[in-house]
Amino acid sequence: MRIAVFLDNIFLPRLKEGVKHIFLFDIDNELIKAIGEELMKITDINYICLWLLGKRVNTIYYDGFSVVEKTILERSGMEIRPFDEIKDNPILEVLLVKTPKPQTPKGTF
Repeated sequence: MRIAVFLDNIFLPRLKEGVKHIFLFDIDNELIKAIGEELMKITDINYICLWLLGKRVNTIYYDGFSVVEKTILERSGMEIRPFDEIKDNPILEVLLVKTPKPQTPKGTF
């Protein structure tokens, strides 16, 4: 199975809103193999759809598609899943970076 994960690029200024990092992964049983990364502006769903089809993507994890965009991608044979579902998959969960919770020193409120 080949998946694409769309992430916001937090390092680009607001002027470049809509720019996403797209990470491609091959998943075989319990083995994850990163095969590519692309920085792309999400403006034309037809281009994105063709790009994803060319990369043979089966599943996309992203919450930012409109209903029309989701429909176009699903009709092209791709499955769209909410980004949070990565947490539910033990194989994909290793892709997430967990930030430590701030700890309150003892004796303070």
